[in-house]
Amino acid sequence: MVQSIKQWLSNDSIEASRKSKMWASGKRSDAISKDDLNDLQWWRINMIDIVNNLRPNSVSGKVMEVGAGQGIASAYLTSFSSVKTVHAIDYSKEACKLIINTTSYFDKAVPSKLNTVHGSYDDIKDSDYNLIVAFGAIHNSPDFSVTFKSLYDKLAPNGRLIVSDMSLSFIATTKDEEWATNRIVPGSIKKYGEELRYRDTNDYFRSIYDYLFYSKEAGFRVYPIIWDVKSKNKLTNLEKDFPGLFPNTFYPTSTRGRFDPILLVCEKDTNINKNCLPISSPPKYNFIMRAVKIFIRFGFKTGTLMIIEKIKNKIRNAFNLQ
Repeated sequence: MVQSIKQWLSNDSIEASRKSKMWASGKRSDAISKDDLNDLQWWRINMIDIVNNLRPNSVSGKVMEVGAGQGIASAYLTSFSSVKTVHAIDYSKEACKLIINTTSYFDKAVPSKLNTVHGSYDDIKDSDYNLIVAFGAIHNSPDFSVTFKSLYDKLAPNGRLIVSDMSLSFIATTKDEEWATNRIVPGSIKKYGEELRYRDTNDYFRSIYDYLFYSKEAGFRVYPIIWDVKSKNKLTNLEKDFPGLFPNTFYPTSTRGRFDPILLVCEKDTNINKNCLPISSPPKYNFIMRAVKIFIRFGFKTGTLMIIEKIKNKIRNAFNLQ
């Protein structure tokens, strides 16, 4: 039996009430399985499987979905035998009603694991979550600094936050972000009953930089996965695919159409990782490789004389000899 809605918000905020109008007037998903979902819904659900492969057994224990909407991800999460409970949180009362309905008909979902919460992810009451997921939700936060810190604090040690979301590109300026956020929402009169800007529905457009900065500021070890159809890289392993100083882009092999441009794997890791240090000196085999190249280019005899001369010069420089 689905657990009753746990409330700590007595009423919807103005922005949340607008979302409630949207959910009440809009068409909810009638899919009964992952493969029946539309492209973007399928993409976000598939991110659960991708992270579970990259970090085996990530999807387990006590789980929360923030900004759950109609609860498709929550329903899918309850189907994992390794998951004990799923708390689906949304600030819209109408969304909370939909979450219960979705879990009751979604294929292989286990409604008894679900606890629907009418609340805010900036003010989570419970703690010690092993996994928190946020799909198309974090961009609704008016203050990333507050939100990422709230999520970090509510995770158990070594817990993970998975964020799949929309974002603007690296080159976006703050003026670009303001322009995108202040646009009129297409079809807003039909959705909300009035003409609204994205800001009015808590939809804020931010650059990838904001996601990286504020998740790291909260204390997370962050693996930023940036999806780009122009990339030739394939994501296979977090450690092997993130050895450099700058983020890579990866080809979204699992996309069926629409997809989020960014996936963050945020780990609450308090251990020191010495591999984070940049390489400050050449590897030990560097001299041998240079010697081999000299022999190939100038021959053994001439190459040997050149190497000896280089060694002499190094000795003179080290001891300031003339």
